[in-house]
Amino acid sequence: MNRNFPYNKDKAIAAIVFILREIDGIIGLHKLSKILYFADQKHLIEFGRPIIGDTYKAMPYGPVPSATYDLVKSDNQSEFSKYGGHNLLLKEYDETIFEELSETDKNVLRMSTIENKDLTFQQLVDKSHKDAWKKNKGQYMGIMDIAREAGVDENMLNYISQNIENQTFAA
Repeated sequence: MNRNFPYNKDKAIAAIVFILREIDGIIGLHKLSKILYFADQKHLIEFGRPIIGDTYKAMPYGPVPSATYDLVKSDNQSEFSKYGGHNLLLKEYDETIFEELSETDKNVLRMSTIENKDLTFQQLVDKSHKDAWKKNKGQYMGIMDIAREAGVDENMLNYISQNIENQTFAA
């Protein structure tokens, strides 16, 4: 069984709004999924925890944040709405929503947005079809596989594992 960090719905909403704001208010679900994946991966390897704690499923076109995808598809959010099928449109939001995000969360989300916003659908597929995706194709991806793919050493893997235990216990 894959152990993971607890999912934080409020942080996921804040991260989506943050990304939407960074890219002028509209994004496709595929691109959003990849920006979140690469942001979570980078934050995981730099700080020992992901940003939103979602579990990624290795779908045909790359990793998909499972709970966040369900949240977006539910169409119950006041901060954004579905637009033209698989796109999200930023609506009104209160700036206090960003209090859910730490400064490192915001910095990594911003960096992931900048690095991935102009990539094509196929470029994002190719970029996200690495070892963790290949190993777990069609299944949920292990957080340790995601970290290993990024090249972390054993010390950081141990730190991540301990952090999962602490987060799970505290939740």
